[in-house]
Amino acid sequence: MKRQENYEEEKKLLEAAQNGSKEAVMALIRRYEPLFRRLAAGETRMDWEDIRQDLVVVFLESLRDFDREKGIYFAWYIRQRLYWAKTRIIRKAMERSSHEVYKEEEEEMAAEDPCGREQPLEALHRALATLKLPPDERKILDALLRGKSVPQILKETGKSRSSYYRSRGHILQRLRRAMEAES
Repeated sequence: MKRQENYEEEKKLLEAAQNGSKEAVMALIRRYEPLFRRLAAGETRMDWEDIRQDLVVVFLESLRDFDREKGIYFAWYIRQRLYWAKTRIIRKAMERSSHEVYKEEEEEMAAEDPCGREQPLEALHRALATLKLPPDERKILDALLRGKSVPQILKETGKSRSSYYRSRGHILQRLRRAMEAES
């Protein structure tokens, strides 16, 4: 019996809230406060109060959008909307934080090394310039630097697959030695 009374009371509050009654809106927010808290509790990625406020905003939008004529129980409807809203809020926060972390890492990498060492790409280019290679290996290195695929390199150089990999191994070994000699 009590459930039926609560349902009828909620139905009246919902109707009054959709007709513009601020008191009814506040009564519905107070009624669903435990749900807001339960959904926000346990989240360590964001401040729970931020999540709760966002959920209240979604609640108000859902209250406005809810169609009583469809015969859907409001408590079920609002739980679904709030759960999915929380999921979206958390996902956006995670994306934002990962973008911020990535941006910070990018800025750190762009900054000059405090130890006075040069950037790895610059050291690689300098080592490549001083690297003495036979013409066929130089051709392979140039193709690799241009990002060509193995079949394209094989076609350009006329080498077999095994001789290409052997030459590439020699190139990388010489490059490592040149880089180690400079540091």
